[in-house]
Amino acid sequence: MRLMVDDNWFDSGRFWSQPFESFGPGSAITFFVCDRDGSIFTGVSGGVGLQAHSVSSNALVSEKGNSWWICTFSNPFAGSTKCLTRWKDFGIKPLLEKMDTAQMVRDARCGCYMKGDKEIVFIFKDPETPW
Repeated sequence: MRLMVDDNWFDSGRFWSQPFESFGPGSAITFFVCDRDGSIFTGVSGGVGLQAHSVSSNALVSEKGNSWWICTFSNPFAGSTKCLTRWKDFGIKPLLEKMDTAQMVRDARCGCYMKGDKEIVFIFKDPETPW
């Protein structure tokens, strides 16, 4: 399984370093977000959509084997940092509106938590692998 960012939406802010590369099991991708140029006291709220490709011998198995995953985040100028992750049938903006806190959030395949004051970790895993 390989993941690649294929969609994004920002209510406020933008990418500082946009994620381009795909990544696979046991690896990570890091990207940074920031206020929009010229904005004052806004912070960042948005999300990314990642496409998950089934891979066999470094080749895509089938289009039907693909699925999508949404990661939303909010770090406003005033207020609490939040995150949420689910499968893409929610959509980025509707999922952003469902965010509550940045405590550990997880389901069978994905989760997110705050690693530091300004760092959110999103986890994508095989549903057979226990937390």
